[in-house]
Amino acid sequence: MIAPVQQNTLLGALCLLGEMILSFAIASAVKLLEPQVSVFVVLFFRYLFCLPLLFAYGLATRGRRLMHIQNTRVLVLRTVCGFLGLLMWFLAVANIDISLATALAQTMPIFITVLAALIIGEQVGIRRIGAVSLGFCGVVLLLFPISADLNV
Repeated sequence: MIAPVQQNTLLGALCLLGEMILSFAIASAVKLLEPQVSVFVVLFFRYLFCLPLLFAYGLATRGRRLMHIQNTRVLVLRTVCGFLGLLMWFLAVANIDISLATALAQTMPIFITVLAALIIGEQVGIRRIGAVSLGFCGVVLLLFPISADLNV
């Protein structure tokens, strides 16, 4: 039986802040490198440099059971979806403004919530529907700000 995981809110918040800063750095690097270097090359080196970190983390958490895989189909699906998702993010950053790409990326929780309800039958309560609707309104406001000049 697996022991329940204790939550460390401060550590989680710090990790999330670090993820946001590093994501901005990576997006900026992709935007700056894209005219000279293909997005596929950037993606290749991103995975190449992350692989040792992932193996080190895997060894630290799973030890000898690092390569013991119980559900190969889910692992392959997750790998393909993760690769395609990162590829699409890099292509979006390379072809449109980072601010627009980031605003559009904020729709991800909306789509995840809707697809979780449709594909895996997850129960979506009224509070989640309200939160997703409010989030969608926020994204629309970011993409199409209300002008003070109503004559436009």
